[in-house]
Amino acid sequence: MLVFIHHIPLVVLFLLMYNNFQVFHSQLDESTIQLWYSLGAYLAIAMLVNMGYSIWLIARRQSLSLLYSVAAIAIYTPLLAYFYIELHQIIPRSIPDWMISNDLQFYVGTFLMPTIIHALFILVIRSVKEYTKNQVAFSFLLTLLVPILWYIFMQLIFPLWQGVDGNYQERLMIVLSVLVVMSFLFFLVRLIYLIAIRRKSLFEKNQLWWKIPITILFPLFGLALNNGLVDPRISIEGGGLFGRFNAPIFYLLAILNGLLLCLPDWQNKLYRLPLFVGRCILFAYTFYFFLVFLPFLPLSVFAILIFGAGFLMLTPLALFVIHLDQLRRDWQFLQEFYSKRVVGVLTLSSILLIPMIIHLNYWRDHSNLERALAYTYNPDYEKTYQVNRRDLGQTLNALRWHKEGSRDWFMEKQLPFLSAYYSWLVLDNMTISDHKIDRLSAIFFDTPFYRSNSRFISQTERFTIPKLEVESEFDSEAGLWKSWIHLEIQNDSLNSRAEFATTFNLPNHTWISDYYLDVFEERKKGLLVEKRSALWVYNQIRRRRKDPGLLYYLNERRIAFRVFPFNRGELRKTGFQLIHTSAITLNLLGQQLNLGKATVQEDKPSVEQLAGIQLIRQAEIQQLDQLKRKPYFHFILDLSQSQTDKAKNYSEEMEKLLAQYPALAEKAQITLCNTFTHSQVYTKDWAESLHKKDFKGGFFLERAIRNALVEHYQAPSYYFPVFVALTDNLSDAILDKDFSELTFTYPDKDVFYVSLEGKLQTHSLWSQAAWPIEQMEPIDFTKPVKAWPSVDNTRHYISTEMPEAMILQEDYRPDDLAQWTRPTIEAALSQQAFQRYLDLHPESYAEGWVQLLKANFQTGIMGPLSSYMVVENAAQEAMLLKKQQQVINGNANLDLEEEEEQNQLMSGPGFWILLLLLMILGCFPNRLRLWLSHKTNYFTKTF
Repeated sequence: MLVFIHHIPLVVLFLLMYNNFQVFHSQLDESTIQLWYSLGAYLAIAMLVNMGYSIWLIARRQSLSLLYSVAAIAIYTPLLAYFYIELHQIIPRSIPDWMISNDLQFYVGTFLMPTIIHALFILVIRSVKEYTKNQVAFSFLLTLLVPILWYIFMQLIFPLWQGVDGNYQERLMIVLSVLVVMSFLFFLVRLIYLIAIRRKSLFEKNQLWWKIPITILFPLFGLALNNGLVDPRISIEGGGLFGRFNAPIFYLLAILNGLLLCLPDWQNKLYRLPLFVGRCILFAYTFYFFLVFLPFLPLSVFAILIFGAGFLMLTPLALFVIHLDQLRRDWQFLQEFYSKRVVGVLTLSSILLIPMIIHLNYWRDHSNLERALAYTYNPDYEKTYQVNRRDLGQTLNALRWHKEGSRDWFMEKQLPFLSAYYSWLVLDNMTISDHKIDRLSAIFFDTPFYRSNSRFISQTERFTIPKLEVESEFDSEAGLWKSWIHLEIQNDSLNSRAEFATTFNLPNHTWISDYYLDVFEERKKGLLVEKRSALWVYNQIRRRRKDPGLLYYLNERRIAFRVFPFNRGELRKTGFQLIHTSAITLNLLGQQLNLGKATVQEDKPSVEQLAGIQLIRQAEIQQLDQLKRKPYFHFILDLSQSQTDKAKNYSEEMEKLLAQYPALAEKAQITLCNTFTHSQVYTKDWAESLHKKDFKGGFFLERAIRNALVEHYQAPSYYFPVFVALTDNLSDAILDKDFSELTFTYPDKDVFYVSLEGKLQTHSLWSQAAWPIEQMEPIDFTKPVKAWPSVDNTRHYISTEMPEAMILQEDYRPDDLAQWTRPTIEAALSQQAFQRYLDLHPESYAEGWVQLLKANFQTGIMGPLSSYMVVENAAQEAMLLKKQQQVINGNANLDLEEEEEQNQLMSGPGFWILLLLLMILGCFPNRLRLWLSHKTNYFTKTF
């Protein structure tokens, strides 16, 4: 019992505080660091003593003593109070919120309160030797007396101390508040316990008159109050004060739980056994709400005193005590008829039933989401996917539901503890962006999908470049050029905190291998980190006046370059290093930079060192056989749910196009496309396939084209497809990405077409594929290609415009990239080949991307998965690396965009901040009454 109530919560709290300290300790002064060490030592010693005492009790087979409960309260209550007294010193305001685990101050109360409450229970039990009526009356009077004395103290005595030092007042108030709370809870629990153990008395004979309110009426009224049914002003849409408990199941379980606890305890084993099982099953419900309200128990005394209905906050505690006592009675009765092993197994399995149902339900969501994400982003093109649409719909709704939240006090759209567990099990403690949820919904259910039109916004017009220098050096040992580009950037606008942002294209066989940014006259070397983590940290830092710099890939060749912040007129220095195989020209900020010298004898990478990779240089490409391949139409038909009555027009459209371009009729193909795709040869009776095809889901045009490009590349032919999408509304198509990483698969053309009312609309394959090219392009197939290695034995076709081609041979296998330990051309080409392999085999991405990312780290060569970033201090660096590890350990298709809404055990009010406000309210009721009546009337209705 002590392991679960004491040891595990304390260990979790210690690790939580240690992990937070490891992130931001570099930003603390010496005195604060010593304070953290003292708190850590205090907590560690307390845990060790607690564990040692537990082992000693087990060895001697003794139960917990009265002295233990007193010692536990005396040890952990001051620790809890001290943490909140010194909260602003322990966690200075200079530490940004995004570096701290959400609601750390709330976690302290959450994990210390179980130990304190358990010790309080032991103290109550040991203080009650036998039941007497006088004890009940005495405990009842003392329970009422505590808040009354507190109120008298605040009204009569405390005003006399107004001239006392403010810090002393605050500390004294917190100490006195803790004493009042502990006294109130002790007498209250003692009163409930005395009532629960009474035998053959008025309470036992007429127990329904107090059981029905505590087990049924109060829980139902509390749910109604939380959900805004009593007063809509104290709730929010879809949420409640303490959590999102508005689902009918919570009301149903409350009624069922209360009825089972109110049923009489007849002395019949056939009656008591199923009753005991039912009570055990619903104990998870009672225990859950006990945990939810456990950190708020100290507020109950003030809520009762000030607001009136605050006694509802004590209902979970009272219900927990009654439920435990009822299970104890049932256990003792059933042991007379069944063995301890049978009763024990039955108890454990019954109590775990609801948690297991919740776990299995969440695991179903995890599996559905994983399959849907794999099909959407990392599909195996040779695999047929089976996705249960009904279950997926529930999963997507659950994702939206658990993602919702609020930062307002008490206003909460999540489920305390359960939402955190859902985030851990289903989302690997990450998130999935609203855009991805909408995209999945559009693919599988044909819901409206608003295509992202976000583009990188270059912000250079407000800046000048007073100085731009380059220096190139040929590394004969590595066989490559190393070129530095040094920039001085000045903010010439009137805006402060401006961001410099631009993009540029890397020439062929050119990579970024280093980066720096001057921060406060100190040159900071860039860290090569995972790209999503870098972007998340960059966006967090931009909210404060700190200094991040960032380089990352936008697509296969295009680089984004960002530096923040610039004060008005500020000059900042930054630079990055390129490695390249030969002399190149780089276009940057409107200037052409010549890097390297053509007169230097450059060593080319050895093909023999790159197993399974064939490099074909420009001179070799020109010597290959040249030909013009024969095109054929590849029609992609929109068979989404909204096209049920419109698909019959496709035959007429295709016949018109075939009549207009008869040369493209030979080998013509059709792909029936909605959520899934099915390809077949075009025939006159192709429409019969429509009767076998379900019009379900959305028009997943992106998947159809991507799949066709990969299949065409892997099975080269003298014929090549001309893609024509047939739909009456391209805006509903799921096409929010281009195909730039697959340019090597389709050397004949760079466009596809959309047939709209008999006319062909031209779209680029490689850039902004969803948006039409303004000038209508006639279908033209005069572009020649090169056949490798020859026309008679062609294994690949290469564009004549490519300066160099990389071909993955049939024996290519993802190599062990760990052999490359420094930035060389061979290492860069190996990583590029691995990336190409993942583009052609997306089913391998889940395992391969981490291997490729680690190769980037090991060689210092930035790739599409990584980013060079400069951060200002060690705390930012620690948080960046922590976030990176979280991404690496999670699903590659999940996001960090909404990370600040994760890991919420129970977001809401700062526990002791609210306590302090309540104390202030008690100290100055006359001064605050008028203000509160206007500003917080809805809050007073809460209780």
